[in-house]
Amino acid sequence: MAGWIKHEVQKLVRKHCTNNPFEIASQKGIVLLFEQLAEFMVIITLLSELKSSTSTLIWTSP
Repeated sequence: MAGWIKHEVQKLVRKHCTNNPFEIASQKGIVLLFEQLAEFMVIITLLSELKSSTSTLIWTSP
């Protein structure tokens, strides 16, 4: 499994000419939101509202 993940990451880096995950996300049209972990329920609500959207939303804690 780890070998497959490494291979997929290498393909993304070659395709997007960067190893910066934020640049790759931007090029793929992925929206990144940063919130405090305490705001988790707000994010869950937001995700459920965006479920029918064609956009991809990824949440990470700073």
